[in-house]
Amino acid sequence: MKRLLCILTAAVLLLGLTACRGGKTPLRDTVQEPLTYTALPTELKATQVGTIGRQVMPAAGGLYYKEGDLFGVMSLDGKKDSGAIYTMCQPRGNYFMVSTKAEADGDSVTEYNRIGLVDGNGEELVPSEYAVLDIMGDRFVRAIEVLSKTENEDEKLTYFMDGEDKVLCTGNWYIYDLQTGKRVPGATGTKPYIAFDCGGYVKYVTDDKVTVTALADGTAISNDVIHLKNGHYADPADHTVYNVDGDKLFTYDPNGYVPCDSADINGYIMAKKTVGDKETYALLDLEGNAASAEFDSRPVVYGQLLHVNKRLRNMAGDAVYDGETVMVYWEQKYGQLWVIDNGKTRKAVDKNGVVQYEGNNVNPVLDLQRKICYKKGDAQMLYYSLKDKDFTIGGVCLSPFIVKTADGDAAYKLVNVLTGEAILSGHLNYTVAETDNSLLYVYAQVSDTEIEVYVVK
Repeated sequence: MKRLLCILTAAVLLLGLTACRGGKTPLRDTVQEPLTYTALPTELKATQVGTIGRQVMPAAGGLYYKEGDLFGVMSLDGKKDSGAIYTMCQPRGNYFMVSTKAEADGDSVTEYNRIGLVDGNGEELVPSEYAVLDIMGDRFVRAIEVLSKTENEDEKLTYFMDGEDKVLCTGNWYIYDLQTGKRVPGATGTKPYIAFDCGGYVKYVTDDKVTVTALADGTAISNDVIHLKNGHYADPADHTVYNVDGDKLFTYDPNGYVPCDSADINGYIMAKKTVGDKETYALLDLEGNAASAEFDSRPVVYGQLLHVNKRLRNMAGDAVYDGETVMVYWEQKYGQLWVIDNGKTRKAVDKNGVVQYEGNNVNPVLDLQRKICYKKGDAQMLYYSLKDKDFTIGGVCLSPFIVKTADGDAAYKLVNVLTGEAILSGHLNYTVAETDNSLLYVYAQVSDTEIEVYVVK
């Protein structure tokens, strides 16, 4: 009776916690060295890194496929293959939720303790022993094992839906560190209190309603720490900034520039100095040195440029172009491109403020993957329109500055729209897995049973 759907209960107690936004943590060896583009990528090339002898489905952290009634997981380059060993496989961010056990029939709630987590290499990070996996961010996951049914609402940890009826369950929750595949010592409980992934550390609430902030090895730290990017944090108690492992980076003067929440800023720390009623802001580097000019209001950081007082400025505080900006759209992966909106016109500029494209009737369209495209005039067609080179997307947009176009009646080619040059051509189809570190894996279909794997950079 395959009838129960497991749902993590929505009942949580915040208890004064502030949500943490974890920094990106790369998979161990699934992807290649990260890239940093300092200019628009006009020299993009495709390098073949492997061949796959089956149809696969790309995901953010790897590939997966089905063979008969079983599933398998491959690394992004196709070189590591778990084999078809899973009875269930579902992409979850950079990971895959899997099971090696038969599907539960609902006769006993403990049969639902069958779900685990693997990375794109098929390496086990959480064993297939849990009924619910709550991936809290990029570093930590809360795993719930159910033990028994209960009629007492106060005793439940989670619940199932059996038709319109709730099946309340007791159980235990644990927190796993996805970098090591180990539990965070001491992070466990039986109540559905909330927990947060902060990249290098985790916050959670115990059964006796005590808030704990701890490193991945279980070491408790102050609950008042200031969240920085990639798991770094500042402790106001000793005026010290620590890295993701809890090692000291630098101390700061509490009467000078004091770090403030910088969870969304990569490579820098936002800091504020207060003198009387006056507040000034500046960016610090990870050694505590000033990395920018001072500003009288908090800037919004877009890589190497800052938006402050309706001006797009560089680190020295100079406006990179003449004019006010109402809104800034940032393409952070490819070529460091900024689209500036002053309420009337829009311009695409590079990090030096050099205008790459502008128009009075150009509406930038940015989807969740930050693909930058344009709609011209009243036309409903989408275009890539940089450097006077217009390309109709035709419904398929693979990546910023890369489109798929027809190459004859039965084949396609990939085109770099900045140059108009083909990156790949003559294949039956192309799919992609765009990774967090800016690499673009392209899967070029040669036949029903052969796929060539390329990295475009």
